[in-house]
Amino acid sequence: MRNVEIKIKGLFLILMLLIYFVFIMIYISGKVIDTKQFVTVSFILLSTVTAFLKTRINKVFIALFSTFLYGSYLFSTVLFSGAAVKIDFSSYIWLILFPIFVYVSGGLGEAINEILGKIEKLNQRKNELLRVDPVTGFKNKVELIQNLRDEMKKAKRHYFALSLMILELQYFDELQSIHSEEEINDIFFSIARVINEIARVEDMKYRIANNKFVIVLPFTDLKGSEIIRERLSNNIRNIEILNKTESARNITLTYKIGIKEYDRKVENPLDLLNLTEKELEYDV
Repeated sequence: MRNVEIKIKGLFLILMLLIYFVFIMIYISGKVIDTKQFVTVSFILLSTVTAFLKTRINKVFIALFSTFLYGSYLFSTVLFSGAAVKIDFSSYIWLILFPIFVYVSGGLGEAINEILGKIEKLNQRKNELLRVDPVTGFKNKVELIQNLRDEMKKAKRHYFALSLMILELQYFDELQSIHSEEEINDIFFSIARVINEIARVEDMKYRIANNKFVIVLPFTDLKGSEIIRERLSNNIRNIEILNKTESARNITLTYKIGIKEYDRKVENPLDLLNLTEKELEYDV
């Protein structure tokens, strides 16, 4: 979404530069436009671009400030002309149009940002509603909370052990800067493959964030979870990455694994998830 915003603002800036270039060529040719008109157009284009790009700054402030600068320019031409020079009617018209141009341009920039923000929220909402991660085939956080609540009820009712395990990949931003999106997907697909190989049939696997996996381990106490953790760690540490176009290669990943056995005093699945995430701090 950030790339779309940059593209829109970049194209708008190029358009304004092209328009300004046309006015420069007309002015140089000495036709139609005099110096005052050229300065007027320059002020308008500069202020319009500023208001459009700097949407975080109040567009009313930019409009008033730009109008003040233009009015100061008109006043200075009269004051320092050395002769009795009157401000013509068109200059007053420009003083009225000036803030309108700037205000509308700023409003356009704000509207585009608002639309992009809504699209991003809709995409996030869509991903939340999408129950299965398309890269790994694992279910998402919505499914985790629902299923974990059921497993906690079963464990509490029948007095069997239940554990939660979180695998968090470290330095995810650095990975994204080094590898392409396709390569990142290959890495997560390979991590999912390892988890599937190690997990038992009754274990439930989830991807709840870009760099975070969760495994629900029914009938498993802390000691049993440690065994699964060790096997997972040995296979993830120097993982073999599989893709469609190249031969398999091994890369070294930095990660943390947190484990928490279910305490029957915990009622909310989110609380159990948060307690497990805190365990990541102790995996050094």
